[in-house]
Amino acid sequence: MHESTGNEMTKKAKILIVDDDATFVDQAASALREEKHSVQSVKNAEEAMKKMNKSVFDIIITDIILPGTDGLKLLELIKEHSPSTDVIFCTSYSGVESAVKALKAGAYDYLIKPIETDTINYTVRRCLDQRSIYEENAELKDTMELIAACKNISTTFDLDKISKFALDVMLKETKASTGLFLAYTPEDGKTLQLLDVKGTNSSQAKKLGDIFLEMPKKWAKSKKKKSESIFKLTAKEIALIQTEYKSLKDGVVVAVKVKTDVKAYIILLNSTKAGDFSDDNLKNLDFILKETSLAFSNLDQLLGAKELAYIDDLTELYNSRYLYLILDREIKRAKRFKTTLVLLFIDLDQFKKVNDSHGHLAGGKVLSEMAGVLLDCVREIDTVVRYGGDEYVIVLTEANLKSGRMVAERIRSSIEKHVFLKDEGLDINLTACIGIAAFPKHALTRKELIHFADMAMYMGKETTKNAVYIAAERLQP
Repeated sequence: MHESTGNEMTKKAKILIVDDDATFVDQAASALREEKHSVQSVKNAEEAMKKMNKSVFDIIITDIILPGTDGLKLLELIKEHSPSTDVIFCTSYSGVESAVKALKAGAYDYLIKPIETDTINYTVRRCLDQRSIYEENAELKDTMELIAACKNISTTFDLDKISKFALDVMLKETKASTGLFLAYTPEDGKTLQLLDVKGTNSSQAKKLGDIFLEMPKKWAKSKKKKSESIFKLTAKEIALIQTEYKSLKDGVVVAVKVKTDVKAYIILLNSTKAGDFSDDNLKNLDFILKETSLAFSNLDQLLGAKELAYIDDLTELYNSRYLYLILDREIKRAKRFKTTLVLLFIDLDQFKKVNDSHGHLAGGKVLSEMAGVLLDCVREIDTVVRYGGDEYVIVLTEANLKSGRMVAERIRSSIEKHVFLKDEGLDINLTACIGIAAFPKHALTRKELIHFADMAMYMGKETTKNAVYIAAERLQP
């Protein structure tokens, strides 16, 4: 914002200071007000977000250490809420790593306390000079906001955030009325899931998701679509979608790739009221796509580094650390799309006798062979985990209590019929108890779901063994 006085152009900005250091706040605010800036101050991130929900700030000056949360987390929230707002860190914490993280995450500058008021004014003036260049050209300003938004995409390692940021910015740039984000599970790259939907209700979102989850199989067979990263829906595909989205006019598919592997599909739909996908609206899609692809490439590298931490050395199944991760994600998805999921808790009956009779080496081989038995009983989209010892947990996504019970009975029967270490001439027979708990019928959190399935399993252990038990609805621990 500029105010002209004669030949002099005085730059004025709306500034928010977030700091619980009253002395610094008073000195900085006083110096900034002398420069004719509008200055407000709060003590923590929570108060800052309340202010931001009511007003747009040009610059936010914050400490790296704040009550309740840190400045880096606040920076992330600011960039998500208002990508065009500049953030300047003024802190007594001089850690180089924090400074690098802050600047990489989009901070404008990082100043170390104690700071001369002239330095604060100079930094703000320099920041505003840069902003004024952008504001003189509306198109350049939009481009810079797009760059800032894309930086949010490419610098996050959270799949849910990648889907949210990418879908939001693509909907904004294309003016599409509805968007869907489908991604292959990062761990195996095989299972396609609906992660996010914007512009429609949850019921229609689920139906549209079911339609689009089937389409990539056909796209993969088309040489043209396999080679392209951005393509329009065909008339036949539009007609199919119109069974659930009657006002659909046209649609665009954005295939997110890392090298030649498709990691996700972003579907953009326009209703008859929203107009066409003009070349002008689509011009920035390629730029956004490159940043989204970079985010998936970074995610692949991170998962590669973490993979060993999530794998059980003995059975090569996932371990309990991964179980907590996948349950949090699947519960979040189930809440979003109003679906259900089932957790099976499996404990082998009298497994100690195997170790006592044949030794721990044979026992380890039995546990490893058990992994194959369990994997043969479930779908690719389900997750099998060695929870510890001779306990296993299976997460059945988008399953209900009826289907969960069928799978549990299939597993119980398969274990009972299987002869372990037959090739080594040991012919070991085992049975198992399986407890079932469903979200949201029995539990609403990850911890409760595991607990209730575990309790149901123990009902079998304490009675007949070789049994399947279902948790009592809303059973109290």
